[in-house]
Amino acid sequence: MVRYPMLHVFALIFIISSSEAKNNVDKNGYIIYCPCMGRFGNQVDQFFGTLNFAKTLNRTLVLPTWIKYDLFSDKPIFVPFDHYFMLEPLNVFYKVMLIKDFMHLAPKAWPLSKRYTFCHSSRNFESKGYPNDCNPKEGSPFGPFWDNVDVNFTAGSRFYSPLQFYPATSEDNLFELKKLKFLWDTKFPPPDYPVLAFVGAPGSFPVKISDVHLHGLLIWSQQISQMVDKHFFDLYGVRRYEYIGLHLRNGLDWKLTCQHVGQTDQLFSSSQCLGENNEFGQLTAQICFPTQELIVSQLRNVLQNSPNITNIFIASDKNHMILFLQANFKDMNIYKLESEDPQLDLYILARAYHFIGNCVSSFSAFVKRERDIENLPTSFWGVHHLTRAINLFHQEL
Repeated sequence: MVRYPMLHVFALIFIISSSEAKNNVDKNGYIIYCPCMGRFGNQVDQFFGTLNFAKTLNRTLVLPTWIKYDLFSDKPIFVPFDHYFMLEPLNVFYKVMLIKDFMHLAPKAWPLSKRYTFCHSSRNFESKGYPNDCNPKEGSPFGPFWDNVDVNFTAGSRFYSPLQFYPATSEDNLFELKKLKFLWDTKFPPPDYPVLAFVGAPGSFPVKISDVHLHGLLIWSQQISQMVDKHFFDLYGVRRYEYIGLHLRNGLDWKLTCQHVGQTDQLFSSSQCLGENNEFGQLTAQICFPTQELIVSQLRNVLQNSPNITNIFIASDKNHMILFLQANFKDMNIYKLESEDPQLDLYILARAYHFIGNCVSSFSAFVKRERDIENLPTSFWGVHHLTRAINLFHQEL
């Protein structure tokens, strides 16, 4: 299995570099943003693009809190970045710092006279009497996110159009990257704009193929690993890699999303199994929202090729179909977490003997990328081939 190389050696480097970052202002500037689009899978996709963008501009990336949404409340929940993931691999790859640490440095690094917010063009709320600018705190989770870290944009807004976050060509060659940096530095020189604070993430959703390899930098924190042991592996006596993992995306919002099938060649993360140019197939209703009959048939085929597997773990946004699947697979032990926790679901699904996910879902895409690192098999509902693992580890890692 491939793990992030020499992680124990990187710990000392991380301690030194993170200590320096906390106390010294980066003269090249910073990037900070609100991960305000969608749930966790979407936020992760955009994080990869943002990390690469920060590296291109040679600005320190301020790691935001993740935004979580309670099923029973409209208020967003803010989770520190390092609650989910270790910082060491990221800090070895590039200069990053937690948002709480940056805010301690902000009086020196980000004077009130230079606290601009950045957006492509006006977020127009003129009907509410707001000015024609970025209005970075209008709406949720935008306002609560910035209020949570006590940021007010006292210098106003700046529009970055027509600048882009990625090179103009599909080739991410050195010349194009330097050109991109030159354009941003020319319009927003670091001495005048020490912090580029974006209303939304300066990264693509779905994640670009050129950014996929960065998933190898996301190593779950010890806290998450211990929670999974407590709430699943130790609780039920199930071992890693000795169960089938299923992701069932079947909530009402997803049903409405799947109504767009037939109107577009790609939807959300569907390129992960169909290919960027649909070279592996076309999007169908069964791929997006599989029927119960298809789920049973496909799961049965996987079990026939999975000797000695007697456990199934299910993650779902709505209906785990436990009773239905128990009726169809009487010899199987079928589990789900007692309390919903998407991050624990992701951890468990990534360590299944075989994973069946939803091709369109960014949640399933997260699992697939993590499994690709360890060369573990993934298949998708309604797709009749094993998806090809992507080589996540480029030389730059």
